[in-house]
Amino acid sequence: MNAADLDFVAPPPRPWSGLVLALVALAALGAVLVQAWLLRQETQRAAVRDVRPAAVRAPLSDTQRRGLVQVKSLAAQITAPWSDLLAVFEQHTQPAVGLLRLEPDARSGRVKLTAEAKDVTAMMVYVTALEADVRLVEVVLANHQLERDVPGKPVRFTVQAGWRPAPTVTAAQKTQP
Repeated sequence: MNAADLDFVAPPPRPWSGLVLALVALAALGAVLVQAWLLRQETQRAAVRDVRPAAVRAPLSDTQRRGLVQVKSLAAQITAPWSDLLAVFEQHTQPAVGLLRLEPDARSGRVKLTAEAKDVTAMMVYVTALEADVRLVEVVLANHQLERDVPGKPVRFTVQAGWRPAPTVTAAQKTQP
C-alpha cells in the first residue's frame, strides 16, 4: 500500500479573489452614491418646479379643475360669516312675525327668508326693519300670501336680500360719542 500524502496546511490564499470582491463592493457603493445623487437632483428640480409661477405649471385636467372648484365652493361655505347673518335676524325678532325658513347662499352672498306674520302691517314693519339694517342690501319682498285656511289668517311671505359682514368697530370709534 502506498502511503497517502496528506498535507494539513492550507494553500496560501489567492490574492486576485480578494481583489475581485473589493472591486464588486466598490461598484455597488458607486451605484448607491449615483442613485442618491440622482434622487437629490430630482428633489431639487421638483422644488424649483413648485416655486415657478402658475403659468409655467402644467395645465390641470378636467377632473382636477372640477375638484378645485368644489373645494373652493366648500371653503366659501365654511368661511361665510354665519354668526353675523344669524345675528341680523335675531336682532329683528318680533312677536307678530315667525321665521319659518332661512336659506343662505354663501357663494352668491344672498339669503332667502320665509316667514309668517299676524297681518300685513306686521309683515311690512318687519320688512322695513330688515331694509334699515346696514348688513343687508337689496332687501326685496319677493311674495306674500294670505293663508285663508289657517286660523287667524296669517300672511306667509318671502324676503330675498344680499348680506355683507358687519362693519368693524375700532377702539377709537367705541370711545367716541
